[in-house]
Amino acid sequence: MRFHSKSSGFARMAVRLLLGGFVLLPVGAVAALSLRSPVSLKVTDLVGAAEQFLSWGQYRNILFHSPEYWKCFWNTLFLLVPAMALTVLFATLAAYGLSCGRRSRAQTGAVMVYILLSLLPTQILLVPNFVALSAMGLIGSRLSVVLVCAFSPYYVYFMFRICRQIAPEIYEAARMEGAGELKIYRSIAMPQMKSGIWLLVLIGSADLWNMVEQPLVFIQDPSKYPLTVYLRDMDNSAGYAGSIVFSLPVMLLFLLCGRDTVEQIELL
Repeated sequence: MRFHSKSSGFARMAVRLLLGGFVLLPVGAVAALSLRSPVSLKVTDLVGAAEQFLSWGQYRNILFHSPEYWKCFWNTLFLLVPAMALTVLFATLAAYGLSCGRRSRAQTGAVMVYILLSLLPTQILLVPNFVALSAMGLIGSRLSVVLVCAFSPYYVYFMFRICRQIAPEIYEAARMEGAGELKIYRSIAMPQMKSGIWLLVLIGSADLWNMVEQPLVFIQDPSKYPLTVYLRDMDNSAGYAGSIVFSLPVMLLFLLCGRDTVEQIELL
């Protein structure tokens, strides 16, 4: 019996390692290719092989000789930071409004509408968004992308799932003490949703960091394009290293939000 338990545990561990290796295989391949020399060298011995396949040349090109790369990097941040801030504001406000009262058919219907809207692919909404933004004269500006990305039905439903875990009696007690809705939202709902907000920031930032369609359709100005658009035109002399550097901010954000993220995932 003990032998069967050990063999079963070994099999589960082997499956986990196999699946983990399969998922990490593309990342490992890009990381390995980023260490190749950007200049083809004639390999005649071990030293030449090391210079060819263990070189920091691509990273030097990215870090010190690619001003266009860093311009697009800052363009990405100029889009992500305000869009993410507005997303947190609107998503938490809407979630609080949907969950602060007693459950009713109207509340259920509104939640179902958010669920249905969140199922729509981004590409379907590009044309109506373009028409609306064009009527407002925002096509060609960063504000067009910020506004489109700030209103996300999926994130409203996501925060609603978190906000409804707060006991309604807490809201009722605060109202009996004379607190207004804004004070309840700011002093009770927001602290209770803290870990969920960090998870929202992590998921939303990863999504916005990788957006491609919205900048191409709404900005239409290469000087304002984010890094995702710039990476597709990079050559192999620095493209692999550029992809690794591009992924580092999201990895850092995951490390910063890791504890709150794990706690909130366990509650969902």
